[in-house]
Amino acid sequence: MRLSHRGKQCYIGHQHFLPMNHKFRKHKHLFDGTIERGGPPKSISSDEILHEAEVLEDLILTKAPHMK
Repeated sequence: MRLSHRGKQCYIGHQHFLPMNHKFRKHKHLFDGTIERGGPPKSISSDEILHEAEVLEDLILTKAPHMK
């Protein structure tokens, strides 16, 4: 999300890491205009991360196919 006056990039949505009864979850005027009701994302293990990274081994991320 970009700030309207200066055009700076900001990251919104970190309230879901707060405890469910924290007062900042309800202060929508201080953040992006929404009340945060969800919990934090599910934690994943290092084995799950390595498994997901294995899928990316053959993926070409450049327009020059001879480069990896």
